Amino acid sequence: MTKKLGQPGQRQADSRRAPAFTLVELLAVMFILAILAALVVGVGTYVMDESRRKKTEATQATLMQALEAYYNAGAPKAYPPDTNGTDASSVVLFKYLTNSHATKLTEPPPANLAPVRAAMKYVNELSTEALPKEGATEFLDSWRHGMAYQKTGGFGGRPVIISAGPDGLTGDAAKDKDNVRSDGR
Repeated sequence: MTKKLGQPGQRQADSRRAPAFTLVELLAVMFILAILAALVVGVGTYVMDESRRKKTEATQATLMQALEAYYNAGAPKAYPPDTNGTDASSVVLFKYLTNSHATKLTEPPPANLAPVRAAMKYVNELSTEALPKEGATEFLDSWRHGMAYQKTGGFGGRPVIISAGPDGLTGDAAKDKDNVRSDGR
């Protein structure tokens, strides 16, 4: 038996070696998997943010219906104030739409409870995410931040409910980019 010699610098295939992947092939597969994982995480984050945005918009729509019911049942017709001098606007809105003045006696309850009863029909439809627990003092958005209320801050001087969005910040144009407003602005 004669052994065949190859060219200098060439390895001869050993028929006894098991087939295997080369390092380059393994690195290529790992690179492709990393790209796929990044896509899944990016799309997943976007989908979660959009889901929270839609939930917040639905909560705001329900609260706007409650505000309209409050307005229409009142005599004289009026929206709740957006400040009472001591509490944040989100707390004032909560007090007027739920008649929870007893939690903080900063002002007397309204004499006419018909607007509150009309609004409660809608407030009771809110998810536990927007109205999380007994003793709550404000309506929450999907990012667990209190939503601000402005009696005349919306389009055409109408009421508006504002969520600070995922970052929870308000104040200037850069911080307000991700805000969710009930008037769509």
